[in-house]
Amino acid sequence: MQVKFNEDLLKGKIEIQEYTLNHVSTELHDNIAQLLVLLKVQMNLIEKEDQLNRPLLAAAKSNLNDILSDIRGIAKSLSTDRIRTLDIDALISREIEKIRIMNSGDFELNCDGVVRQLDEQKKIMLFRMVQECIQNCIKHSEATRILARLDYLPAQLLVSISDNGKGFDVNKILNRSDSLGLITLKTRAAQTGGSCNFESSPEKGTTVKISIPYE
Repeated sequence: MQVKFNEDLLKGKIEIQEYTLNHVSTELHDNIAQLLVLLKVQMNLIEKEDQLNRPLLAAAKSNLNDILSDIRGIAKSLSTDRIRTLDIDALISREIEKIRIMNSGDFELNCDGVVRQLDEQKKIMLFRMVQECIQNCIKHSEATRILARLDYLPAQLLVSISDNGKGFDVNKILNRSDSLGLITLKTRAAQTGGSCNFESSPEKGTTVKISIPYE
């Protein structure tokens, strides 16, 4: 049973690595690449000017700062060293703060119970799952409010992420061929010995509940 459990954790880790690489690829293509194209246009316009266009130069410098900030954000999100050194509540709190700065909306984290430590691999997997849930809230549900909650129960940690987005029919989505994201979340949770469930309905928001045993 221990060997099977370790194999499942390894499989989950590989899946998370693949998801992370796809996430980075999307960020580079959809965000940073577009900002670099804009910066190139700005620099070409500055080069063609007979006199220094200071407002355009200021706009180009601001664009460059945005690019550097986005690259730093991607680098930090990839670092497992940071995940290893911080508790899961601190990691999620920082993620919420990052989202709060980058997006207009109401985002918060609440914790209840005595903080318990998770196995390192479980913590990494759980944090990546929470990151994915938060990104889904922002990109797909059109939510303006996200509430993350950690309940340190006697035998397990319960993480819930709720939003006020457009919601969906859970059974209908899970039965579709393109519901890989939700199924992957459930699979990853199961690989840690836990579970992941969805509560949602159209126009009534969504709550994702992830349960992870400490041992």
